[in-house]
Formats: sequence, structure tokens, C-alpha cells
Amino acid sequence: MTAADLAAGQAARDEGMAAAVHAADPRVILAIDAAIARANASARPWSANTIRKACPEPGSQGLIGARVRAAASRRPVEQMPVGYEPSDLPSTHAHPIRVWLGVEAYRAAYPNRPIPE
Repeated sequence: MTAADLAAGQAARDEGMAAAVHAADPRVILAIDAAIARANASARPWSANTIRKACPEPGSQGLIGARVRAAASRRPVEQMPVGYEPSDLPSTHAHPIRVWLGVEAYRAAYPNRPIPE
């Protein structure tokens, strides 16, 4: 894979996520973001699978992933990746998805690992 291929793939991903967010009901976005905040505060590992079970039907398969990615990009840091698990969406064929831990629980579990500022 070339750098241009990677860049094109990332651009397509970002465009798809942006389209999912722009087409979504703002109330659904708020519900997803609240579920992410609760998951981060729970001190337990979580993934998009967890958020899908806690939220109303998003209307777009990519919306929950887009909101998880947005939360992971915010500063100050809200969550840190701690592994992968298989997606439970049948359409993803058990593709690996990130497992996250809220930043406070991450600090407690991994006191010597740096957290980006």
C-alpha cells in the first residue's frame, strides 16, 4: 500500500463519517455522545458494541463509529485505546474494533503510560 492509497482510504473514511453525522438527528447524536461519556465514566472497557446496545437506532451504521472517533480525537483526552474485540454487527463480519477505557480509569490502570495532551 502506498502513502497515496492510505491517504485516499483515510479521506474516504472521514467523508463517510462526516456524511453520517450531517445526516443524523441531533438528538440521536446527543444520545450517542452521552452514552460514550457514561462508558468513559464507568471505569470499564467499552467499544462501539457497548454504545450500540445503549443507544437508540442511529439511523446510519457509521454514526456510532463516527461519534466514537470524534470522542477519541477531543482534547483534553477522554478515552484511551486498550485493545480490540470483534464487532457484533453482522454486516461487519466480526471485523476488529477498538476497545476503550475512560482516561481516569486508564491512568489508574496504567500509571506509567503517557497520555497525549
